Formats: sequence, C-alpha cells, structure tokens
Amino acid sequence: MNRLCRTGLLAALFGTIALTSVAAVAADAASVVIDGKTVALTDSYAYIGFDPTGTGAVHGRCAVVVLSDGALDKAALNAAIDPWDELRKQQNPKVHTVVVLRLLDPQTVMIDMFDDQPLHHGENEPSAVFTLAQNSAQHVTGAYVSKHPAAEQKKGNFAWNLHFDVDIARTLSDAAAPKALTNPETSDAAPPPPPPPSPPPPGKKK
Repeated sequence: MNRLCRTGLLAALFGTIALTSVAAVAADAASVVIDGKTVALTDSYAYIGFDPTGTGAVHGRCAVVVLSDGALDKAALNAAIDPWDELRKQQNPKVHTVVVLRLLDPQTVMIDMFDDQPLHHGENEPSAVFTLAQNSAQHVTGAYVSKHPAAEQKKGNFAWNLHFDVDIARTLSDAAAPKALTNPETSDAAPPPPPPPSPPPPGKKK
C-alpha cells in the first residue's frame, strides 16, 4: 500500500472514531444530581407544544424538550394527542426520571422534573446558566447548567447538567391546546348573552 493510500485510510479511520466519540458524548451529556446521586439522562425527544404562561412568540406555542433516563417510545409520543400525558404512561423500570424543558424565549426556560412524584417545577434560576443556540421549527440546541454544581448539591438542591441537541419530531395540533390558546384573539371577549326566558306554563299569566 502506498503512502497516499495509507494516509487516506488512517484519516478516514480516525475521522470515524472521532465522529463516534462525539455522538457518544452527546448522547450521555445530560444529567441531574438528585439527593447526591447523579442520574444520566440518555434519551431525548422534542416537539412544538403550547406555552402554559401564554407568552409564546407564535400563538402560545414553544419548543418542548424531553430528557429521560431510559429509552422513550417515540412512536407512542408521536401518536399521542398530548405527549405530556403519554410520558407518565411510559414510566417503568427503564424510564424513571423525566425532565421536561419548555423553551419560552432565548432567556427563559420552564423546567419540570418528575419520577414517581413531581420533583421540580419552575423557570430558570440565577444559580444556573441557560443557553439556547438554536430554536427553530426543525431543531433545538441548548443547555441549562448549574454554575456551582457541588455547592448546589450541598444545599440539597438539584445540580443541573442538561444539554440537548435534538430534532423536532412534531407540532401539536390546535385540538391539544387549551381553549384560550386556540383562539388567543378572542380569549378575553365578553361572554355571550344569556338565553331568553322560558315561556310560562299553559294556564298561567305572565
């Protein structure tokens, strides 16, 4: 084998190894510390859902990222009217801890975490850094990472190391939205007038 061919083969080999290593790191990059125990979040799923605060940029919608400690049933999530309900059904010995991030805007993320019971609900805090590198209808990339994970752990809080880089699987239909979000322009409209009174029974005067 001549030097040129050998060089090309080595370059291709190391390039493949490098790509494989990057993929492995990306898949294992997310984790959270709960009660001093690190939980690796090894699977992810994303969709365009509804902003519960009503401040989404487009008709109350926002990207929703799901991170879990086990393999998710993506087909069932795609088929569900609302993936949120389906996530609770998928909790089993393989999927126990689930983190849901709603990307409200480039500075704000709402985080829900649950296992057998709800563990956390709230928007990003000063003790962590939220970055959103890409937020489109096709793909989302970003992170939510505690500034001082060791200190957070000592205080009994959660230490976040949430990285995501995932394609958008679907956009929820308006049928899955709360009524006020389905028609935001008319959600504050006046109620309809009451129905007319019923006629009096026969034989009685008005």
